Amino acid sequence: MLLIVSILKRLVATTLLHIAGKAKNFDRLFYLEQYPDVRNAGIDPAEHYLRYGLREGRLAKPEKLIWSGSFENLSPERETILIVSHEASLTGAPVLSLNLVKGFANTYNIITIILGDGPLKESFSKLSNILIGPIDLRRNPWALNGFFEKNLDKLEIKYAFVNSIESRFVLPSLANRLIPTISLLHEFSAYTRPLGAFKDAIFWSNSTVFSTKLTLQSAIKDHPELKIENSPIIPQGKCTLAQKNSIHKRDTYELELIKDKVLGKIIREEKILILGAGSVQLRKGVDLFIDCAAHMVSKRPNSNFHFVWIGKGYDPIHDANYSVYLKDQIQRSNLESTVTFLRETEEIESIYSLAKILLLTSRLDPLPNVAIDALTAGLPIVCFEKTTGISEFLEQATISNSCVASYLDTKDMAEKAINLIFSEDHYKHTSQVSKSTATKYFNMEKYIKELDQLARNVAMKNIQEKADLETVREYGDLNIEFCYPRTNDLDSSLRVYIRSWASGIGKRKPFPGFHPDVYTERHGTSIRGGDPYADYLRAGCPKGPWLQKVITPKSRTISLSNKFQGKVALHIHAYYLELFPELLNRINKNSFHPDLFISVKDSAALDLIEKYLSNYQGRVNKIEIVPNIGRDIGPFLTTFRNDICSYDLIGHMHTKESADIADKEIGKTWYEFLQDNLLGNNCNKMIDIIISHFANDSSLGLVFPDDPNVIGWGANKLFAEKLKARLKLKELPEHFNFPVGTMFWARVAALKPLWDLNLSWQDYPKEPLPYDGSLLHALERIFPLVLEKSNSYSAVTYIPGVSR
Repeated sequence: MLLIVSILKRLVATTLLHIAGKAKNFDRLFYLEQYPDVRNAGIDPAEHYLRYGLREGRLAKPEKLIWSGSFENLSPERETILIVSHEASLTGAPVLSLNLVKGFANTYNIITIILGDGPLKESFSKLSNILIGPIDLRRNPWALNGFFEKNLDKLEIKYAFVNSIESRFVLPSLANRLIPTISLLHEFSAYTRPLGAFKDAIFWSNSTVFSTKLTLQSAIKDHPELKIENSPIIPQGKCTLAQKNSIHKRDTYELELIKDKVLGKIIREEKILILGAGSVQLRKGVDLFIDCAAHMVSKRPNSNFHFVWIGKGYDPIHDANYSVYLKDQIQRSNLESTVTFLRETEEIESIYSLAKILLLTSRLDPLPNVAIDALTAGLPIVCFEKTTGISEFLEQATISNSCVASYLDTKDMAEKAINLIFSEDHYKHTSQVSKSTATKYFNMEKYIKELDQLARNVAMKNIQEKADLETVREYGDLNIEFCYPRTNDLDSSLRVYIRSWASGIGKRKPFPGFHPDVYTERHGTSIRGGDPYADYLRAGCPKGPWLQKVITPKSRTISLSNKFQGKVALHIHAYYLELFPELLNRINKNSFHPDLFISVKDSAALDLIEKYLSNYQGRVNKIEIVPNIGRDIGPFLTTFRNDICSYDLIGHMHTKESADIADKEIGKTWYEFLQDNLLGNNCNKMIDIIISHFANDSSLGLVFPDDPNVIGWGANKLFAEKLKARLKLKELPEHFNFPVGTMFWARVAALKPLWDLNLSWQDYPKEPLPYDGSLLHALERIFPLVLEKSNSYSAVTYIPGVSR
């Protein structure tokens, strides 16, 4: 019957497609490959396309790939490299991409991919051996695969440069072909959306080059796991256009018009020209430019200033988001005759000679080409600190005191600009230093050589990555239902696994009970930078602290009445009351019912908990109202300290709801994972199983779920160092396993050092706590480390089919 229904649905969908005239334009296999959500949902692709996909703008078939050039023209005497530009517009990143093509074309065959169109397309085509695109990989991320399979996979690509975060969509295709790839990241992670964009780029790149310290710091702040050694800082070189583009004549005419009617008039009237440049948008700080202009005019009302902003986007008639406010700001500041907007022109360098100074008012702007061009032309720049890599350059040039204003302080910027303009010697010195230093600092030839050397080093490391991948594929046993539970594709899981450890992003354990970072720290790898799991396999799978005992539902459950004679308790911090019934139901499914100690936040919660507990099959020892500090650890180590110390085994659970996690489903999955592992479910009685292991092994001190994610100290090391001194522990390891989420079963005697801390409520930090970096987060990590005092060890639980 189900088969008949499925066939009928497909016939209906196909009929509808014919009716709509779409059948010849719809590719079922492509649609399923292109949209995993449709594939995973099990819906007929044609039906989905007609009902939803057409309206959502989804593709019905692969877009035709545009390319020019000939593979026959590739010189066999030269190696071939790939350069990717996110578009061919006359803006910063594409202009840099074009200069990369021009610079590397002296040595290599060049294949260029452009993801978006623009006036530089013709220049890219003339300088490249082969030009692919424009192709929109945002809508069609697999579009390159077919072309690669037919053409590029036959070539040996030495390496690839992927310029700009906006080009990241090509990275998975390159990485899956093990092409050594360097991403050139100029943007700030702070303003890049979606939030995972930088993470994706770093993950799929063999190396990520940042042009400034500020942009690297921004990436590290958002992704602290970023491997610094894979991310050098190399300032870009000064760019030039390879040739005049198709709008050259119009721009030249416009420049003459500007000289006659705008700039010419300014010069004739002996006005002091102050420049600003860039697209008219909030990030470029055009409003700050106007504010600085107002301060300068106020301080020197008779100085004949004129402020010109060059860049596209000023449209107060149609742009209600920004331009209308800029126009109003100009009017209210009485600057109508003092501030002028001109559209962008490739002849801007001709205007530098007419200007006195450039105000770089951007809120965040890594290394704008206009600033580099101005500096190398000897035009002094004043910018804000902490907003641009130009401030780093000015500091290195030892002129930052004169040219770098306090963060977004337009008054300070105005004062610095005036001081420069009206001090002839000071101005001359700043101009000369700017020009001489910038010429060396922003050297394109040097930039190309440094990138080439880096790429060659990356290519060598990529050989090791290939070897590691083959080792794990041939000899390993990657447990994908533990490591990557949302996929059943072993090949893609292997590639993601190896890439995660090479990049440092999203590291996960290959199988329960093994911690790769502990292996690297305590055993070491034969090849520096080699994958620890691959090295472990090549070393013959040696035993050591990187391996932990794994408790599974298949572990034999021993008769507890005969084997365990001690007292067992379970502490539950019931903050989120709606989650308590399920937790209690899981406990009741076990044969063993520990004594309960329960902490709640108020009297209303206490009354409700008492009603829930009427169904508990064991003994309820105490229910206590506790302050809203210390979270679940405070009640455990403080409120019930004396009670718990009279027991032999103690469990610790809490009703977990991670408010800090944006995706509530992730928090729910995590909580179910913890309950399944420590309490059990309809199929497994994990309390019984865990206690049986404590009964059988007096050295077992702590049991907690093996989280597949690799999580370290984070921002908690300093707090842990203070605890280490009080606990008289040895040196803290850099890498270790701990109960992520602070839920576990433990032998009370093994945790004695923690009880002996005698923590009071005054010791715990007040709410709200940071996402990471507090005493409580440090205590979460300390639990397994105190076991050294009792010569006991920790074990982990694993339930096949249960992960997160």
